[in-house]
Amino acid sequence: MSPRQFVLALLLLISLELTHATRDQIDDHSYEVPGENQCAFELNICYIFWVLIGATQAISSTFNQTPGEDMKYNGVSILAYSFNDPLTVARTKGNLIRLNVDYLQHYRGDMPEEFAGVMYHEMTRVFQWTGNGTAPRGLINGIADYVRLKGGHASKSWPKKGSGSRWDDGFAITAYFLEYCNDLKPGFVANLNALMKYSYSEAFFVQLLGKSVHQLWGDYKLAYATRRIPGSEEGYRKPPTRSFDSFLAVSIG
Repeated sequence: MSPRQFVLALLLLISLELTHATRDQIDDHSYEVPGENQCAFELNICYIFWVLIGATQAISSTFNQTPGEDMKYNGVSILAYSFNDPLTVARTKGNLIRLNVDYLQHYRGDMPEEFAGVMYHEMTRVFQWTGNGTAPRGLINGIADYVRLKGGHASKSWPKKGSGSRWDDGFAITAYFLEYCNDLKPGFVANLNALMKYSYSEAFFVQLLGKSVHQLWGDYKLAYATRRIPGSEEGYRKPPTRSFDSFLAVSIG
């Protein structure tokens, strides 16, 4: 095993006690991927733990939750291995995040920064409420990217603010829209997430901001002087979402 491979091999079954009883467990098999291991070279243990702690704090702060008390789970398990598919980023089910090392190793750009962004998104997917599965998929992924955005890990490949044809296009498009809504009323995203604990309704937007989500989307588009055009015309391809049983497979940023 090379020194580069050894770095991530050290992460095998490491548990980290995070703030106030939130625990992350990492089971890493990236060292089993043949060839040069870029992940092991560019990601070290301290950086990975720093990212996990930062993500946990960002999520609890955004949702106004107390780690270990108000959150859906007390911890997250992360399994890193090869999907044999460089396009799929991760699959998240419950509090288990399956991270694709192929994606990171083929990523062109700042790989440690992309790793941080991916973890902020996927960890949010673990802890956010989904209206018992009734909330739009685009909103769920948009909230996850909102936490990534406010945590300072937005991808340089994201579209500009004001992009998108629908408020629930998802990912960065919806994240920027939620940022606009939260600027109208600080705490909006936290309150929206709380309302989605048991069910979902577009009436939540009226309840929290006094306007329908479609009126708010129109105001948002007007604020950035962007017309309603298909995402393909904006030069931004929405990340593919595929279902694997109840797993979520996404390509982010």
